[in-house]
Amino acid sequence: MAAFFWVMITVSVTSEEAVRPDSTAFRRAVSEFVGRFVTAEGRVVDDYNGGISHSEGQGYGMLAAALSGNREAFDRIWSWTRDTLFVREDGLAAWRWDPHAEPHVTDRNNATDGDLLIAWALIEGGERWHGSYAAEGRRIADAVAQRMVFAVGPKRFLRPAAVGFGAEDRADGPVVNLSYWVFPALVRLAAADPAGPWTKLIDGGLDLLEASRFGPARLPSDWISVAGSPSPSEREPARFGYDAVRIPLYLAWAFPREDARLQGFSTVLAEGHPQVIDLLTGAPLEPFGGTGFSVLGEVIARAEHRAPTPGPDLAKDSYYATIIGVFSLYVLAYR
Repeated sequence: MAAFFWVMITVSVTSEEAVRPDSTAFRRAVSEFVGRFVTAEGRVVDDYNGGISHSEGQGYGMLAAALSGNREAFDRIWSWTRDTLFVREDGLAAWRWDPHAEPHVTDRNNATDGDLLIAWALIEGGERWHGSYAAEGRRIADAVAQRMVFAVGPKRFLRPAAVGFGAEDRADGPVVNLSYWVFPALVRLAAADPAGPWTKLIDGGLDLLEASRFGPARLPSDWISVAGSPSPSEREPARFGYDAVRIPLYLAWAFPREDARLQGFSTVLAEGHPQVIDLLTGAPLEPFGGTGFSVLGEVIARAEHRAPTPGPDLAKDSYYATIIGVFSLYVLAYR
């Protein structure tokens, strides 16, 4: 197992000297993302959702800055995140900040994917620039390990948030979200903390993915009840949607030599562009909004050994489509 994780580190952690020539598009995309969506204070703006900020966006912004070597942007985003979102007593970040509300933190509940992204980004920052980044990342990861991991039989699963998704919160609980299993982050954390729950979480997530191939399209839903046999949750639409679309990105990123893990995701592609899929019928409902998803389509197409469709310019995309495109470019450059 140790050898496996060493391979993953050499792929996902790239020094300034080891940057590949084909990383130019990724670096340019990060620079444009920072220029368009990161304020002078370091707040990552979700323009599609009324200009709010959230822990997911802050983590994505920090990670993109770290992987592209932009320490100024990294420090700016981290400073705002640390000073503004870490208002809980358990070491996790409040997930939602609204510039139009008072107080600005409108939901103190956490979002576990945001916490993982921030922790991962800090560990990456520590790899590049040293300082206290890595220690801060490990503290956040420890809070996730202590509070957000739960057992279903011998398996380890991940709570999406501290409240709202457990058996005590809803009739179909526990409910989980496979896109919150940020597999490359878990691989990185498993290497940094072999005694932690990360390897078991990876195994539990991969097992859950295989048990959650729903409907004719054989795809996971955004939200999954694990109260019994995995099934689409009762409250949310049974769709492969804007959450689940990140799953193939994370699989390609975490397991760069294991294209078989992406088999079956080609059913989301129509003319190279991923689609929202109704899992009850298997029918596509609409293309994912934004050209960045076409770059993700290329990631899936390469893994499926299909002819890739080049991703177009991201300049007109909203925050979410842009960051999906940014990290898809990273995977295409480095996997």
